[in-house]
Order: sequence, then structure tokens, then C-alpha cells
Amino acid sequence: MRTLEVALLVSALVGSGWLLLARRMSSTGLLVLLIGLATVGTAQAALEGSRWQLVPVYLAAGLLIASCGSAALTSRDAPVFRRTVTVVAVVLTALSGLAAWALPVDLLPEPPGPQPVGTVSVLIQDEDRIERYGPEPGGARQLVLQAWYPADPTALSDPEPWISDVDAFGDEAAEEVGLPRFALSHLDQVLTSSTPGARAATVPSGSPVVVLSHGWSGFRTIHADLAESLASRGYVVLAIDHTHGALASLLPNGGAVPIDRAALPDAGTVPRDVYAAASETLVATFAADIQRALDVLANDEIPVLAGATDLTRVAFVGHSTGGGGAVLACSQDERCGAVVGFDPWVNPVPDATIGAGLAAPLLSLRSEEWTRLPNDDRLAALHAASRGPEGRVAILGTQHRDFTLIPTLSPLAGILGLRGATPTDRTREIVDTWTVGFLDHHLRDQGIDPLVDAPGFPESVPTDP
Repeated sequence: MRTLEVALLVSALVGSGWLLLARRMSSTGLLVLLIGLATVGTAQAALEGSRWQLVPVYLAAGLLIASCGSAALTSRDAPVFRRTVTVVAVVLTALSGLAAWALPVDLLPEPPGPQPVGTVSVLIQDEDRIERYGPEPGGARQLVLQAWYPADPTALSDPEPWISDVDAFGDEAAEEVGLPRFALSHLDQVLTSSTPGARAATVPSGSPVVVLSHGWSGFRTIHADLAESLASRGYVVLAIDHTHGALASLLPNGGAVPIDRAALPDAGTVPRDVYAAASETLVATFAADIQRALDVLANDEIPVLAGATDLTRVAFVGHSTGGGGAVLACSQDERCGAVVGFDPWVNPVPDATIGAGLAAPLLSLRSEEWTRLPNDDRLAALHAASRGPEGRVAILGTQHRDFTLIPTLSPLAGILGLRGATPTDRTREIVDTWTVGFLDHHLRDQGIDPLVDAPGFPESVPTDP
């Protein structure tokens, strides 16, 4: 919880105790308490922002303020009334404390690297492709891209929110995690460590590039912690909202493009060949999006990054469908210098690609949940055929969603089935260490390849060829 939230909760509890002892307090003391509660509550709402989790403690503070004012203005003792108010205020405060803890706003860690981070989002078109998804297919395919990059330290300002338009995002997100819509209305108060529109830092040789691709029903900031971590270490990270495959593509100027659930129908609801065709088309679409995103940097279509990148050092990183798209894109695009897949979904990747393998270095980090699926056998075949350095690593005690920020939405994520047994912070550390080490070695010639000298996490288990 945030500092002033804690202060408000503590003040309400202290105020409840003081009111209970009101008979022994002077009118001056009660007025001090009244002013103190009002000040803390106002400061919290003004400086940190109100959210629905705090409504009960706001009510408790209001009840206490009214009661303190009444007690200060009259000498009449009303012990039953004071006890009742105290109990109600304590219960309301406890409810707020529990709700604020269960759905926090401090989701994102500070980036570990030495450089500050800037970010910018753009809407681009791919005139060479016709949109096949959505309620009205046709016209050029559009994509929202968000870049994170090393920023000029003199150009920093207020940070970007994790979710820029929670009203447009909330319905789809709440349905995805099985919560009521209002439960996620606070996500626009989750702050990143990135300054929107900041000038890029001057890097004489240009920054290496990572194109980041989310999975089916993901979204471009679902790996924001990894994006900021890489950017703080000198990478330019370009994440894609795969239109109609993203949970909701938030447009830079407001509004959102919703997911098209028909793009990947439930496997059990359609014939096998229909599902196979849909999944192959989806992965191919993601792969083309990845290549188009790289073209955006090559064509200087993001002005703040013009001249700031080194496109001879490029990696494709993806989760699930985005991982399959990263593999397919790398097999087609000679600019690809490395691939990292988080549970890469390679079932829909063409047989020819699986059989030929990749020439670029390939790291697949897999959740324990997905190592038991047929997809893992096909992934093993891809690795066996690959010609460059490659390795598969299982992370014990994890589920598919553990590669995203979804488990950070609540400390109750394990109970809600949103994460595996391994603590979220530990999983983050493992994924970040493996990914950064692999990219540093193969794109920047820095450090030892973690495939050769594995990081010392007992939860991460390299798979023998």
C-alpha cells in the first residue's frame, strides 16, 4: 500500500480509539483529531488518488470527524453512541485495509539497470496487409506499438501509468481474470518507472533492439516489468498490441480496439481442422506484426528513436502465441539475432519451420504447467533441429500466466489460480536473469551464456537435449 493510504488507515484506527475515550479528552483534543483526520484523508485523495478500496475508510473518517465534532461541541456523555461509532469505524477501516492489500497499486518493481527509462506509444498502419479480424474486416491492418528506451536523465517527468485508459480496458480485463469490472478500476493508478515522451539517451553505437510480443489475450504492457528492466540496461524494447488478438488495444489518443474471440475459437467448439487453420493464421499474423514493428524502427517512424537503435543487434521475445510468432518471424527475417520464448506456442508453427530449426540463438523458458503439454514435444523438435546455441529451461512451480504481470494483481493470486506455487517475485527474478543474461551474451557479447553457466536458481531446470 502507498504511504498516505497507510497513514489514513492508521489515523482512522487511532481516531476510533480516541473517540472511545472522548469523555476523558478536552474539546481541544477532539478538534485536533478532527483536523488531523480531515487533513490526512484530503492529502491522500489529492496526492495519491482515491480508489474504491478506500471508500470504507473514507466513510469511517467522515463518521469519526462528525462524531468528534459533536463531542467537542457538547459536554453530554453518550457512551453507547461512542462505542457504536468506534466499532463501525474499526470494521470499515479493516475492510479498506484488506481490500487495499488484496488489490494493490504497487505492482511494478524499480528497474534494476543504471539508466532512466522513457516510453512512447504510436499507432501505425501496415498498408501491405488487409485486416482479417474484427467486426468489420478489410482496410489496412493497424497496430499500436509502445517503446521503452534509455532516456536522457535531464528529460524526466511524471511516470506513465501502467494502464492508460482503465475504462476502455476494464471490461475485458476483469472477464479475463474472473473478477467483477469495478475490481480493476484502480489500475490507472499503477505507475511505471517510465517517462512518457522523454528524449532518448545518446548512445553512439545505437541501442540493441528487442521486439516484445504478448500472447493470445495479452496486451502490450503485460510484460512492462521486463521491458523496463531491459531499457534500464540499454536496450530499446518495442512491444506490440496485436490488434484483435490483444485483450484490448489501447489507442494513444483514447479508446480501445477489443479482442476478436473468433480469431482463436475454443478448441472443443469447432472441428479440429478449423481450429488448426485459425491458430496457424493467428501465429502467422503475430509473426508479420513482429516484422512490421521492426520496420517501424528501420524507417524512423518513431521520431524520438530516430537514429537511436542498432538494427544489427535484434532479438524477438514472445509469450505463448507471441513466442510462436517470434519463432516464425525469426525463421523468415534475417535481421533476427536471437529469440527468447516464454512458453512459446509452436503447435501452429509450420512443419517446415520446426524441421529446419533456427539459425539464431534460441532460449525457451517454460512453465512447469506447459512442460506436460504436447506443445513441449514439438518445441523439443524445433530445438533439436536448430543450428545455433539453444536451450530449454523449465521453471518449477509455475503456470503459464507466471510469465506475465497478471499474478501481481493480488497477493491472493495463488488462491485465485492466477499463479503457480513459486512466489511471483522469485519467478520475476528467474525470468529476468535468464533473459537479460542470454540477450547480453548473444546481442552485446557481454557475460557468459546462461546456457553454458546456468544461473543458480534451483527452480530453473535446463532440459537435456
